[in-house]
Amino acid sequence: MKELKPFVDNLLYDTIVPILFITVKDVDSFESNPVDFIRSQYDFTDTLYAPKNQVQDLLVYLCNYSSQKPPTNDKGKKTKPKPDYLHQFLKYTVENLETYDQKVVSQEGADFRIKEALMYAIGTLREEIMGDKELKGQMENMLKKYIAPELKSPQPFMRLRACQTYGVFGDNIKWKIEGHVQ
Repeated sequence: MKELKPFVDNLLYDTIVPILFITVKDVDSFESNPVDFIRSQYDFTDTLYAPKNQVQDLLVYLCNYSSQKPPTNDKGKKTKPKPDYLHQFLKYTVENLETYDQKVVSQEGADFRIKEALMYAIGTLREEIMGDKELKGQMENMLKKYIAPELKSPQPFMRLRACQTYGVFGDNIKWKIEGHVQ
């Protein structure tokens, strides 16, 4: 990690996110047989060496990495240190989701692939997000503001990713916003 540290920002934002974009092959596969496409997303025997799966693992590793030594709690047990890049990556994600929404409202031609890739990344980081009390508390607002509108999107990939994101977080959040789940 010592050698990798100067390149982490580049890896997170300029490498991982673009590799998560849907491809022409994804679109063709989805249009020809949506059920098989969705199944293939969860069949790791066929996708073991797929670039998306490899960068998901890298994303999780980087967002779990902490340069700090594990602190001890009141009982003398070591606790998990705060990750170096998780909050930074999610801040980047929210900024880009906000920019995307602004472009949609102003009709500037937002590229749906960016938001779809960011939703994919959020779902990939479920365990890391749910393991952080602060982030877990913010997830319902994030889902409601950025993900829920995509459930009615005319773009099928956006609906698919929105459903997947809700599916990933659905059992882990205590829903507080009235009417959100409905």
